[in-house]
Amino acid sequence: MTTAITRIGELIQKFAGNPAQSKSSVQATIVYEILYLLEQENFFPKDLLEQLRTQCSNRITNTKTARVLFDALHLKLTGRTYYKKKKVRSPINPVAEKWYRRISGAEARIFEYVTHSDTITQEDRLAIFLFSAAANGGLCHAPGLNSLLRTVIEKAIDDSQAVLTQAGAERYFRLKYSASGHPVNVKNDDERYSTHVFYPHPLTTAALIGLLRNSHTTNFKTDNAMARIKDFLAEILNDRELKKITNQRLTDALSLLFFRREGGRVPVFIQHYAAGRANNASTFDECLLSLNTRHCITKRTRPVTKKDGKILNKRDLQTTSDALLYEIADIYKRFIGRDDESALIENALIKLRDQGQFSAKAAKPMLSWFIWKFQAGKWTCGASGKRTLSCLGKVWLYLTENIGAEGLEGLDQTDCSLLYTKLRAFESGADSTFPSTLRHFWLYMHNHLGFEIPEQLADFVSGTKFVRCAIPSCHQIRQLLIDVPDAYSHSTQHVIETVTAMTLLMARLGLRPDEAINLEVSDIDLRGDGLVFIRPNEHFNLKTYSAQRTLPLMLFLMPDEEEFIRYYCRRRQLETVARTNALLFSVYELADTFINYDTLSTNITHLLSAYLNVH
Repeated sequence: MTTAITRIGELIQKFAGNPAQSKSSVQATIVYEILYLLEQENFFPKDLLEQLRTQCSNRITNTKTARVLFDALHLKLTGRTYYKKKKVRSPINPVAEKWYRRISGAEARIFEYVTHSDTITQEDRLAIFLFSAAANGGLCHAPGLNSLLRTVIEKAIDDSQAVLTQAGAERYFRLKYSASGHPVNVKNDDERYSTHVFYPHPLTTAALIGLLRNSHTTNFKTDNAMARIKDFLAEILNDRELKKITNQRLTDALSLLFFRREGGRVPVFIQHYAAGRANNASTFDECLLSLNTRHCITKRTRPVTKKDGKILNKRDLQTTSDALLYEIADIYKRFIGRDDESALIENALIKLRDQGQFSAKAAKPMLSWFIWKFQAGKWTCGASGKRTLSCLGKVWLYLTENIGAEGLEGLDQTDCSLLYTKLRAFESGADSTFPSTLRHFWLYMHNHLGFEIPEQLADFVSGTKFVRCAIPSCHQIRQLLIDVPDAYSHSTQHVIETVTAMTLLMARLGLRPDEAINLEVSDIDLRGDGLVFIRPNEHFNLKTYSAQRTLPLMLFLMPDEEEFIRYYCRRRQLETVARTNALLFSVYELADTFINYDTLSTNITHLLSAYLNVH
């Protein structure tokens, strides 16, 4: 054992010598190497953990790094951390449980009230409508209910507008609201907000119809949805204390009421979404999949500024290169519909570019961009090029015809920013796709031709993350679980089953990628309903408190999915019976090798993009 401790000390010393920025990335490897050395020994001294702690403290100068490494080792060997002791809380707040019991009989009292009452006020109808949207539809957070109330009131005032939008056999509300912790779908300089489509329950729709048929709604406020529900519940349940309850407590109770409704099988973390605490859920997208709701795909908006005078339209521009534009357009028309249309257009554009017989030297980058689009397979027909030429060509050549090729390449960032501003000034007189087309064109010139990037596009180059507002539906998730294994058809049956199980747990339980990759066989308990224990992430540190959690399999998985996961986990238990800390998802049955998540992510991204017809 002394030899193993000495070797462990050398590994820790080597780890301490790594640069600070790379320690977190190699920590997982060091932990597994130390565990492997310990597994080779037949005898473990009683003070093993103390020896490991001493080695970390003595050989690592940074106290925090030493504690983090020892915490990771202690967690692997004992199942708990040494320095950071987290108190495990019940997933259900006992105060919310109390208020849930007090409002659980509200629906029965509402039915009794509606059945036996001769007159029902509009205030009551509106409260019943909002209560039903929360208790039956899962819209239990105040911003969403206020948005629903505002939508109904504003559209009801204007008799020419339909309150509900018809989509085939379904009707829905298109809601827009701002809520802390909810994903922002639309960002611009003036506002940021979330958008999604809410499909009302039949009882919600019935209450709305009764509300609209009885009187006008011009005098109703649109920012007090929770107050209306509280007052109504306090009256109908004869419980005056309900008027004093906070909005958060009421939304917690309503989310439990929705979550525990008989006849439904709703994932546990839906109550977090319903109560407006989206950050506490494993993944917000999966919460939406559990409801009959989905995000609407909204175009990224921009503030509209009014300009004095007549808008200069691109059709009014006169350039010395109009003949070139007609020639490019003629190439697209000439080969449209041919079997080898893309290759013919590419060759014709190359020939045109190499001739260089056009007055505006700045036309060459545009031609190069068109050629690259066809070469990269981003355009496969002439219609795409023709559309882009119509959108950008005239404006680009008009502003750059007096700049030579050398002059354009020699522009510094300030000059490029000024030119970009002038180009964007024609936005209102060009196509609706002009901003995005111009952005893609300039990024091509920067990446492939070495042009300076304008200040306005600096965020795009630095890798700014954009909001994802397209969410797959339930049947698309099921199809994904069928199609992902096909991408691994060249691999072994073990790898196919592994990526299927890994994708299934990430999709249904909302696991972060690193949490799924680092799951061990010992983290699965198949007794009873089945449990999955989520503890460390990639660097063996807890990202947030909610990162340490226990998830029940039965409540998250469909019956056939649960059967497959149980089969896979039992097989892995038999394969790894002689090894402790064995990975649940490994490339090999008898050795621990992490699944390549980049490959899996690429396959999933391609499939979801094909399903949704968006990137």
